[in-house]
Amino acid sequence: MKARQLMWTAVSVSLVVLALIVPGALPVARAAGNPNPRVLPPQSRPYGMTYAEWTARWVQWIFSIPADQSPLTDPDGRFCHVGQSGPVFFLGSNFGGTSVRSCTVPAGKSFLFTPGGTIAFNTPGAETQDQLRAELAMGLADLTNVAAEVDGVPIHQLESYLVPSSPFFTFPLPPDNVFEIPPGPYDAFAGGFFLLLAPLPVGPHVIHMHDEFANGTVVSDVTYNLTIAPRGGN
Repeated sequence: MKARQLMWTAVSVSLVVLALIVPGALPVARAAGNPNPRVLPPQSRPYGMTYAEWTARWVQWIFSIPADQSPLTDPDGRFCHVGQSGPVFFLGSNFGGTSVRSCTVPAGKSFLFTPGGTIAFNTPGAETQDQLRAELAMGLADLTNVAAEVDGVPIHQLESYLVPSSPFFTFPLPPDNVFEIPPGPYDAFAGGFFLLLAPLPVGPHVIHMHDEFANGTVVSDVTYNLTIAPRGGN
């Protein structure tokens, strides 16, 4: 069985593992030499996990949600709270085209999003890990014109946030999944450009993501109009 390779463009089960993260001080993005003061450094361990580990968590979240509420096909942000838990709020991407979404989020949440990435997976045992890694690398090589902005300020040195591969992991697919394939656990590697923001101040914020795939045959553009509400808000 050939490994299934999927590219999400632009881009976020309420996972038990997120609830088990030991709470601590909020991560600090304004480290010396950080070109993006709002983004946590790529070598950091936000909330006790590496960027590669957070990549796997994002994938487990986004593909565990049924197709009729998927963050990948969300038309306007109405599904932005589905499956969310823990200190990090995940933002979804899409499968191409333009998406504009609005979402209100309580203060104190960090944000994880990806302006471009890919996943290689199949039924457990059908492919070797080396073959899956090769599929992943080919998918990442087809990503171009990747960009992200927070409140109109471009993310600099975006290449430093490239996660070439997550750890090998398993993710769940529900019966009504976006792939329209049999449900169950699937083994995978994932990678892409991942950005984890420190908590944003109360008020309005805009996160914009863009990428192109396979020589511009698929173009994705996603904008999140966020409202950060004081604690106790919706």
